Amino acid sequence: MVDHEGRVLDADEDLLYGIRGAGSAFGVIVSLKIKIYRLKKVFASVLIYHMGPEESMLADFLQRYQDLLDEGIPDALSLDVGVCKVPNAEKALFCSFLWASGDIVKAKAALEKMHNLGPIFMNTVAEMTVPAWLEAQSKATPPYGVFALGGPASIMVPAFDQEVRNVLVKYTTNLPPNPATLWVVHHIRGAALASKTNSSFAYREKHIMIEIIGTSVVEDFAEESGDWAVSFHADARRLKQTFEGGYIVLVAKGIEARKCFPDGHWERLQALKRKMDPENFFRFNVVGLDRTS
Repeated sequence: MVDHEGRVLDADEDLLYGIRGAGSAFGVIVSLKIKIYRLKKVFASVLIYHMGPEESMLADFLQRYQDLLDEGIPDALSLDVGVCKVPNAEKALFCSFLWASGDIVKAKAALEKMHNLGPIFMNTVAEMTVPAWLEAQSKATPPYGVFALGGPASIMVPAFDQEVRNVLVKYTTNLPPNPATLWVVHHIRGAALASKTNSSFAYREKHIMIEIIGTSVVEDFAEESGDWAVSFHADARRLKQTFEGGYIVLVAKGIEARKCFPDGHWERLQALKRKMDPENFFRFNVVGLDRTS
């Protein structure tokens, strides 16, 4: 890491603790050494479902998806589900599917369960190399919005209960016609649930993170997309089961950064910030973690 004086430092355990959760708040990370596992091929790509009547189809889909989560998803399977606007169509309910294991029989069984969640419009999931999957992902990913007046933001909930489903249906129904405006859900599970003393990422209990992206590729639509994201986040925050805080890189305006680091993590991060960046030089690297007093 390069610090505020331009020195290249090897991260010690204390700094690694901060980076694992607060990222580049302390300097510029220029090199990483990580353990990798050789995997020649993955079984992966994107599923797109027929939306149909949005209110009923999406609500039913989310209920069946919750049943699948309750049943348990194998550690080898990664799923991201969301809704966005796509060219030549109104809206798309999509699932990014990645099976990172060589057991294709189990992979196909997992894919069949995803097929059972709703009517499939398109299925591009196949066995492919990792570079081929990355290329397919880049083509399927919505465009990056450079104009952001109201997003991104995040909300964490324990499950897709009736209240959560109602909010997701509402903000799918009034989703702006902008390909860079969307919502997508992620979930923490498996080994990530284990509490870790060497990481400042605090949310280790099972939860679903709803990512709200209110950006626009053109300035003319930025206000509409921003208003949608702000309203979405406000309604979601009123849900009874919402977790306090959020993911620091997706925390909405008006949410204190300290709420993203409960259980003593905030105090330790602030001490580390004062030590590593006493002049607050990197105050814009991670917004909200710029306090040094």
